[in-house]
Order: sequence, then C-alpha cells, then structure tokens
Amino acid sequence: MEKMPRILVVDDEAIWINEIVAALAHTEHEIVTASSYMEAGALLDESAFDLVISDNHMKVANAGLELRERMWLKSQEHIPFILYTNDDSPRIVESLKKYGNAWHLNKGSVLPTRLARFTARVLRTTMRELPHGDSP
Repeated sequence: MEKMPRILVVDDEAIWINEIVAALAHTEHEIVTASSYMEAGALLDESAFDLVISDNHMKVANAGLELRERMWLKSQEHIPFILYTNDDSPRIVESLKKYGNAWHLNKGSVLPTRLARFTARVLRTTMRELPHGDSP
C-alpha cells in the first residue's frame, strides 16, 4: 500500500486552516495543522512531511518566510513549500527562490480551491524532481 502524502498547513487564523483542510479533504493526503511558526517547527523536527503550506503573516510578520529559512537551515529544503500571502512584492518571491523548492500563491477569496489544485500539481511535479525555484 502506497503511503499517503503528509501535508503540514500553518496559519494562525482558524478560518483559513479550516477552509484549506476542507478543500484538501477529498484528496488522498494526511493533513496536519499548526497555528504558529513555533508549532510548525516542532512538528517538522518530530516527523516527516511531503509538503508545507503556510501563511506568511501570522502573529509575526514574515513568519512563513522565517519558517522556510528555518527549514533550509535544518536541511529540510527538499520539502516543497507553498507560501500564501496578500503581499506580491518582488522581495517575497526573491526570498522564496533563495531557498528553492518553494512557490508563492496570492491569498484571495478563491484560495482554498486554487490551493487544492496547486497542491496536487506541486506534489506531482516535485515527485519528478522539478529544478528548485521553477514553477509547476
């Protein structure tokens, strides 16, 4: 039996976590949630994940980027990372490219549905070893 991909969803707002979990519920994924950068870091240290999906602005500005940097420093950069935020600044995109294997998705009213489709594409694509920083 093939292992179900494990996805870590990180956001400090329960409404977003609930919407993302609902959008991914029909998929063949095990979904684990964290409500902070610190909780996500502890979960990443405790067990393996196939994908991390994180909001950028939680209680601390740029917490999502800080989480990705932490993953890079702990040699977890092979784990695909999707950052969602309302900030489309080039700084965000360039920061993600620096750590590789990461994508930016604009937060919006249709995010959960788009995110479910994008998640499937990222997992499919990264399993074929997409070069770091390229878009699926």
